[in-house]
Amino acid sequence: MKSILKKIAGVAVAAVLALGMFSCSNGNDDPVKETVATPAFSVASGVVDSGTKVTITCATEGAKIYYTTDGTEPTASSTEYTAAISVTETVTVKAIAVKDGMNDSAVASVSYTIKGTVATPAFSVASGAVDSGTKVTIICATEGAKIYYTTDGTEPTAASTEYTAAISVTEVVTVKAIAVKDGMYDSAVASASYLIIPTKATCVPGDFVLKDGTMLPKDITLTETQKSNVAAVIVRAATDDKPALGVGIVHNRSGLVWCTYSAAGYETDITALQGDKTSGYIDGSDGWEKLKAACSDAENNPENYPVWNYSLTYAETNGLTGDLATGWYLPTVAELYTIYQNKTAVDASLSKAGGSQFGTSVYWSCCQHPSGSFMARKLNFDNGNVGEEDKSDGRYYVCSVRAFN
Repeated sequence: MKSILKKIAGVAVAAVLALGMFSCSNGNDDPVKETVATPAFSVASGVVDSGTKVTITCATEGAKIYYTTDGTEPTASSTEYTAAISVTETVTVKAIAVKDGMNDSAVASVSYTIKGTVATPAFSVASGAVDSGTKVTIICATEGAKIYYTTDGTEPTAASTEYTAAISVTEVVTVKAIAVKDGMYDSAVASASYLIIPTKATCVPGDFVLKDGTMLPKDITLTETQKSNVAAVIVRAATDDKPALGVGIVHNRSGLVWCTYSAAGYETDITALQGDKTSGYIDGSDGWEKLKAACSDAENNPENYPVWNYSLTYAETNGLTGDLATGWYLPTVAELYTIYQNKTAVDASLSKAGGSQFGTSVYWSCCQHPSGSFMARKLNFDNGNVGEEDKSDGRYYVCSVRAFN
């Protein structure tokens, strides 16, 4: 009886052991493999700055990461991840993690777009001289971008005035603008500087008069074409009782006499031509007529009056036509003194135009000395002093002036 029970107990133990072995088997007598954790990226998909560093990690200790950037699926034969990836262009990064004895991870993927820069704004009118009231529009090629601008010389930001309508240019101004859009870098700053084209009523000393009668502001940088077309430089702004006055850019610097010894005007007391800086004969526009009225030879022998003749023939000598073909004359002491007072601006513009500068030279006026009929008046541009000299002295320079009204 005891032997039978022992046999039964042995069979039961064997059955239990067999049942336990069966429950731990996958049917192939192999243990179940775990799967490597899916790689994780330090930067999520989206718009990023160029040069952004992206790291890839895996939670499974000892796993190696492999990745691609060409859109293909990664395998253990792909590039092994060993250092952060620098994103410098639009790219999709795919990665898997691999470890011996484990199933490869699922493929992780991220896509990056480089943060773009908004297009630089463009002005409808290029920098330069414009008519007062000129309308300037600003555009940006980047759709949806907003434009901000300044007119006080400061750099524009998104806190500056937003551009919503054309800007009216009515004074000397520099307009600076940027374009801004969410998700993009701000554009570069665009800049345009405008000068106002003067008129006969608004011109100031130093402004240019071109051969066609149009004007340019003194602060402009002349092109070679403009330079060759300058006829005069403004020396006096217009006032309520006086028109603007300009001086021809070419002066006689070889030395001409006021009149010759043989001229009737050498010893004639021409009282109508007596004047100084502020009184007497001030406006020389009719000086030649006054000289002819006092001197019998002037009408038919203008060569007896070289400085006068130089001014009278200035337009013809220098190829001026149209409205500028007439009106040139020898200035009075008062008009020369006005040039002296504005000499800095006048000489600067004469220099720009390649003309004759006053500097420290002495220039003849059309005025006669009140105490000596054979003496004419001159002005020293070194100090603004008025002097007198024998009319036949040939050491001094001559310029021609003209009213612009």
